[in-house]
Amino acid sequence: MTNILDYLRFALYAILIIILFMLYQLWDKEHPVQQPATVNSQTEKVTNNYIPEITSESKSTSSTTAATQTTTPTTEVASKHIIHVQTDILKVDIDALGGNITQVDLVKFPESLNSKTPFILLNNNPTTRYLAQSGLLSSNGPDTSKGQAIYTSDSTNYSLQNGQKELQVKLNWQNQDGLKITKIFTFKPDNYEIGVNYLIDNQSKQPWEGNLYLQLMRTDSPPAGTGSGLTNLATYFGAAVSSPQKPFEKISFKDMTKQNLNQSITGGWAAMVQHYFVSAWVPDKNVTSQYFTRVTNDGLYTVGMIGPKVSVTPNAKTDLSAKFYAGPSIADQLKQVAPGLDLTIDYGWFWFISVIIFWMMKKIYDVVGNWGWSIVLVTVIIKLLFYHLSAKSYRSMNALKKLQPNINA
Repeated sequence: MTNILDYLRFALYAILIIILFMLYQLWDKEHPVQQPATVNSQTEKVTNNYIPEITSESKSTSSTTAATQTTTPTTEVASKHIIHVQTDILKVDIDALGGNITQVDLVKFPESLNSKTPFILLNNNPTTRYLAQSGLLSSNGPDTSKGQAIYTSDSTNYSLQNGQKELQVKLNWQNQDGLKITKIFTFKPDNYEIGVNYLIDNQSKQPWEGNLYLQLMRTDSPPAGTGSGLTNLATYFGAAVSSPQKPFEKISFKDMTKQNLNQSITGGWAAMVQHYFVSAWVPDKNVTSQYFTRVTNDGLYTVGMIGPKVSVTPNAKTDLSAKFYAGPSIADQLKQVAPGLDLTIDYGWFWFISVIIFWMMKKIYDVVGNWGWSIVLVTVIIKLLFYHLSAKSYRSMNALKKLQPNINA
């Protein structure tokens, strides 16, 4: 009897420790620590642009090739025209060179506890570079194998006002033949999803043909706290892709150095995953794209996709669209962006317990509006759930103590 009670008491303590461990992880998620990143001034920033290659492999269903450092030209141009966009939850920098997203600040997430500095997710710092690029590849531009186009905009500062349903930032490019490209970024309040549209207006005398490409590039520099300490066990840091056959497939940076991914996928998404946060490109769900990974000569790990060839006849227009997400790993929000994107959330070894606890915390948060009180109330609920078992154990232990003198007699 004594041994059974000892085992039961040990099991209760073990369960309590695991629950406290999970609760601390969830609390830690709301107070991430960002490794300070010194952001260079606008004239000192350097933008690296890897231009993916369009090959016959885009017609194949799936293949992998031995990884080699890409020799596809990259351009390094001092960025003199940065477009700043601010919403209620995002601060975004867009480079006029290519219309690439070079920095994303998450306004509601401080870089550390009690800090007023927002968490920097994407950035153009040489040591922690993390970029979201997109373009239209064509021999007639705007983007070619030699580099990306330089866009113009009406302003360099845009802000989403209170009560405004959406904010559109339009970048314009035109060649001498009459081909006009408008790249449109659409921001909405309380939303980490950014719409990216290309309006192609072919006023030239020749048909235009090109491919839309989307890619994420970053250095292998884990954010502070990733993979270190007891609360960060088994935290994944790397890339991932999704397909109808495999909704979530991890591609580590080590895997990228061994082989290049070349896989034809309808819909899907490509993401970069880190502790607490994720970024992802999501193409049109009905479009079949060639997904790829590469490692550039300067050490940028790249994951992305190239869409099928698009043709626009003279005096015709068409548009291409995609979605970009950059924000916290919150299941409800990720599910709305794309199917399976919520699978990027890494709950750790005890995921089956974490999912239940987080669901409970989220429901309480929806009512009280405070994560701290959510943790307290979840702890109380768990205590109440185990109260009957604990009370029965304590009564058995007390009865055993009363019998102990008779046993020893």
